[in-house]
Amino acid sequence: MEDYTAMWLKTRLHLSRRRLAVKSGMINRIQKEICNHCQKSIGLGLPHFECFNCNRILHAKCFKSSQAQIINENFYCTNCKHSIPIKHNPFKVMVDSEDPCIQKISDMLENCKSYTLKEFNILMKPHFENNCSTIFQNIDGNKTNFDAFTMELDRIAGKLRFIGLAETNVTIDESSVYHLEGYNRFYQDKYVNKVKGSGVALYIKDTLNGVVNDELSWVSENLETIFVTVQHDEPLHVGVVYRPPSGNSTEALNELKKIIEQCPKNNVHLIGDFNIDLHDENTKLVQDFENLILGLG
Repeated sequence: MEDYTAMWLKTRLHLSRRRLAVKSGMINRIQKEICNHCQKSIGLGLPHFECFNCNRILHAKCFKSSQAQIINENFYCTNCKHSIPIKHNPFKVMVDSEDPCIQKISDMLENCKSYTLKEFNILMKPHFENNCSTIFQNIDGNKTNFDAFTMELDRIAGKLRFIGLAETNVTIDESSVYHLEGYNRFYQDKYVNKVKGSGVALYIKDTLNGVVNDELSWVSENLETIFVTVQHDEPLHVGVVYRPPSGNSTEALNELKKIIEQCPKNNVHLIGDFNIDLHDENTKLVQDFENLILGLG
């Protein structure tokens, strides 16, 4: 029963939705609600769930056996849960903040959607030249996957300004063979004696002038980064971050904190693979990571 109570609080469960038809001040009839899972009536006042999408309801005690699911903090029945994209929006609870950026970021995350390549190209092509367009890929080995990745890039209608890679599995000396037409490359060395699962890189359009920021670029068994400062209208700082899952997650966040604290206060863009499941929001690792990123802005 404690599990049901916790679910009831999390999903803002309503009391029973029996509808009362009132005529001339008298109750005309009571329409009973039926549980969509067990097909039994829901007693007056008993806690139940209502699907956010189709309004089907079921007993709170039937939640687990029905295989319904809580997605994006809302309850969805078994029929609807597969059609709901899972989103992560830690800013949603902060929308009352006086900072307008919080509302803007929250709205962006709430309205995220998937596009076909054709839809993406039509939508984004006019914006490539005038915006900070960026893509990141955990490439899982340049030697195996770099050619396929470049073919995918060719399908995009415009030139992205920045391309970040993780798990390149190559050294700086080996990076010269991984050329992208129209880009300058910046590679970080792998962690010493590590054959796989290491190495980060950043490609920037060759119309931009970039210099590696050695103070922010880092390699350890817990965290790997490379930062490049681009001289534009204002200096722009782009960093690729990779947290190897084999490393110590606590130490990785400590190292990341030190790096972010040294970053300039404005025009910093972080991309990468932190190997943290943000949907598992009740774990200490997720909470510590979000507190770090949100706390340091």
